Amino acid sequence: MTALQYMGTGILFALVAGICFVGAIVYFLLTKQKHYLYAERLGRMKFPEQFYKDMKEQYEKTENISQTLDLLLEQYPKGKVAKRLRASKDYLKNSHYKDYETALYRYLSDSDTANVITEILLKDLQKICRIPCKQEKNTGEENKK
Repeated sequence: MTALQYMGTGILFALVAGICFVGAIVYFLLTKQKHYLYAERLGRMKFPEQFYKDMKEQYEKTENISQTLDLLLEQYPKGKVAKRLRASKDYLKNSHYKDYETALYRYLSDSDTANVITEILLKDLQKICRIPCKQEKNTGEENKK
């Protein structure tokens, strides 16, 4: 091989290495870990009393916490309340634990109004833990015996 062929081969290898390097950088930028709303730091906030009335009302209509959050987000589309509602929904969707207690207490609670959230959680728990009534399988004739 001549010196020119060695130089051409070296340039070719340098181009391939450069393309691989740029490709790796693009791959890492595109597959960067997703930014979760629930992982952001949210400062303290005083929720309006109407928010908790609406929350209780919407839960009584739907009897589902996720649907309640969706309806509340429609009622409060902007501002700090909406940001917290989105963080709560994001926690329920993407977190490892996906528990309602954290989603409601951490993101939608201030120190004064934990009673509404506790009531909603208790109702949801009662919905899950209800024991159905036994239906009488005996007919009237069997009871006479």
